[in-house]
Amino acid sequence: MISSDTFLSSIRYLFGALILVLILNSNANSQDGYSIDSVDKKSALLFQNKKWDELITFGNKALKRNIETYFLRVRLGTAYFEKRNYFKAAPEFERALEIGYQDEIVLQYLYDSYRQTGRTENAEFVFSRFSESLKNRIRPLNNSFAANVFTGFEYDLSNDENRNADTDLDGADNLFGEQTVLKNSYLVTAGLNQLPFDRMNIFYGYSYRNSKKIKQIMRNNIKTTDNYQETQNRFYNRFDILAAKGFVISPAGHYINGKYKTISADISGTSLPDITVSPEEFNSENFILSLSASGYLSVYKFSLNGSFSYLNNAHQTQFGLSFLMYPSGKTSFYSNTSAVLHTESKISNLIFSQIFGIKAGKKISIVVFASAGEMKNYNEQNGYIIYNNGDVIKSKFGISLEYQFSNNLNLNTGFSFRQSEKEYLTYKLVDSERGITSYEKNSVKLNYNVNVFSAGVNFSF
Repeated sequence: MISSDTFLSSIRYLFGALILVLILNSNANSQDGYSIDSVDKKSALLFQNKKWDELITFGNKALKRNIETYFLRVRLGTAYFEKRNYFKAAPEFERALEIGYQDEIVLQYLYDSYRQTGRTENAEFVFSRFSESLKNRIRPLNNSFAANVFTGFEYDLSNDENRNADTDLDGADNLFGEQTVLKNSYLVTAGLNQLPFDRMNIFYGYSYRNSKKIKQIMRNNIKTTDNYQETQNRFYNRFDILAAKGFVISPAGHYINGKYKTISADISGTSLPDITVSPEEFNSENFILSLSASGYLSVYKFSLNGSFSYLNNAHQTQFGLSFLMYPSGKTSFYSNTSAVLHTESKISNLIFSQIFGIKAGKKISIVVFASAGEMKNYNEQNGYIIYNNGDVIKSKFGISLEYQFSNNLNLNTGFSFRQSEKEYLTYKLVDSERGITSYEKNSVKLNYNVNVFSAGVNFSF
């Protein structure tokens, strides 16, 4: 058994050894120019002379030697900021605020770093900590009603009519067939963002879609056609909640009301000759409920998303994940890869998407994108973008360009190409014996393409 004297002697020995190690380490740092005073003086000199590369190298060496001060973190963050490495600048300013005092210059640097890296919710939380004078200086148009407003227009040019309008719908037996032909359509959008709380952004969106279509019904080799318009009024609402630093939760809802009037075939009884064609009005109520959770880690952003929807008289579910990264550590180039599992009527398919973003200059950004999979009654961007015209998009790809006129005004234009597939209904004669005629219903697939042109304006307050 160890006596109390022996135990106390051991403690004194270990304590003395620890003190000696600290002294030796302090002397070593002092001898190689890394004392607190020398680090402060040299980092200040490098900062004043704007030698950002040397400051970054020297500052990181000092941190590895456990020499950390508020001023070193601020200077190191500023060096990264000036080098446009905003991903490394933000943690330095965060740490400076943790170990120092609330400095509005540092807060402004942190705010700008968040803005440059797309961390809007974090930036707005920092903005809420500014003094009123700084708020007015950075965003003179800042108001309590809206953070930004936007509007956009999209025009879809389809070749479905040219390619498929002359299809022999009633087949070789000249019995019965019908299809819907998609002509051209347009979409108008508008909306705004509000910031009622320092950790919440509320997004409101409205869109109106007008699709020109043709209903064709063919019997006994005689085709009846009706040109009509299908309209949709859509209302979208999303809440972006900053649950923790770098972690955002976004619940959203999208309501869609669709209306159109066209001819409809009514097959009564068991005999195809009993078919009657008459006008009918359709009114549909559809919705999408979605949820997204995203987190930032250095130059990476991970997102999980899911949705439950009712579109075109069927229920759908979606579960997806996406991975965004800035390979160079700068905002001049990024890659975003996503995969979504879409299920409708117990049939599931996987949809892949890839996006590349490039800054072509101080004011110009270019984005190219592509998606492949069975995209029918499908949504993107947390339920905001909807593909619900009833047909399948097999693949799509395109490009968009954004031009920043000023700190408040952005213009974007885009083009995309969609390869689509649809089905038409037809009947064929199976058997006819002893006065009993049998028919078989079939769905036949047809292909067509859609060119999409878009433009939009965003104004920030």
